[in-house]
Amino acid sequence: MDANALRNLLSNFNDTCLTPEIVLDIAGTGVQGRLNETEFMRISPLFVYYMNNKTCQGSRPTLEAAMNGLLRNNGLCYERLTDIITSITNNEEYEQSCKNTFGAGKILTKSCLSDPLQIGYAFGSVLKSVIKVECALPSVRWFKEGVLNYYNKTENATISETEFNVLLTKLKIGTKAGQVSSHEGHRRRRSVDDHDDEKKCYSSDDIISMVGGKWGFPLSKLLETCPVIMQQVLTDSCVGETAKTVKP
Repeated sequence: MDANALRNLLSNFNDTCLTPEIVLDIAGTGVQGRLNETEFMRISPLFVYYMNNKTCQGSRPTLEAAMNGLLRNNGLCYERLTDIITSITNNEEYEQSCKNTFGAGKILTKSCLSDPLQIGYAFGSVLKSVIKVECALPSVRWFKEGVLNYYNKTENATISETEFNVLLTKLKIGTKAGQVSSHEGHRRRRSVDDHDDEKKCYSSDDIISMVGGKWGFPLSKLLETCPVIMQQVLTDSCVGETAKTVKP
């Protein structure tokens, strides 16, 4: 990749900090040089960093500054890369095409990287996907925020019994209000290995008790109920016993 190819690449970013001459100089090839794939991947953090930081703040761009800005504790982990991708693709200038998708889970070979070359290749993969305007996969945080938006609440807000029952109704699980199992007296004392429990349909009170919560519990604790809810759905435990619809 020579200066002309770099100029075309940089034009995709609407970047004001980097020039082909600066990039080639940082790569150590000289302004008349060319970048091979390994050299390009090694300095790819430079491009990714200045996608999000378009003002150079009076200082000359360096690979060290880019790495310091992108990494946390000298490493690149899943959550940090997800945040970087989200920041880039949420830019109004970025028009995503969802024919192909990319995300931290598809790029990282393990949960955290510390080797500079591996980190470079990870950012190189981000760069390629951005150039192709591929669709970034949403983060888990995005789905959490979706739950909060559904309830029109903040993360520290609480969820009521009625609201939780509405959720169970939508998922077609949960016993009907007031229904009492013949095992009520000792169900919480039995081992989870007891096969009778595998097809038991638990009420909203039961589920909240399992995670140590009480009504009016914070929405953040709602996530702790997910394994219980998943088991109830997967085993069809509540078929025929779906909770009646409760309006909030």
